[in-house]
Amino acid sequence: MRDFFGGRFVPAQYGLDEETLKEVAQITQAVYFPAENPDAMEGVFHKIDSMEKTDLKFENYTEYSEKFLPFALLALCLLTGELILRMSYLRSIP
Repeated sequence: MRDFFGGRFVPAQYGLDEETLKEVAQITQAVYFPAENPDAMEGVFHKIDSMEKTDLKFENYTEYSEKFLPFALLALCLLTGELILRMSYLRSIP
């Protein structure tokens, strides 16, 4: 088929391969829930809610990176420069 601008497109097939989905659910020890309308979907949600719940435990790790080194080096350079200038060019005569 061609669209308005002359490009080609092929209509996609809609639908599910329910047999394959049931087979995958059986292999993975899961449950296949078909739902074709909003009411059926609501029923699926209720079934899932009534299933056994598992508590998940998470350990949070935070990785810190030190960012003070460039500032410390800059401060050291400025202090060294100040000392050098004070001893030479900006030297005060009593």
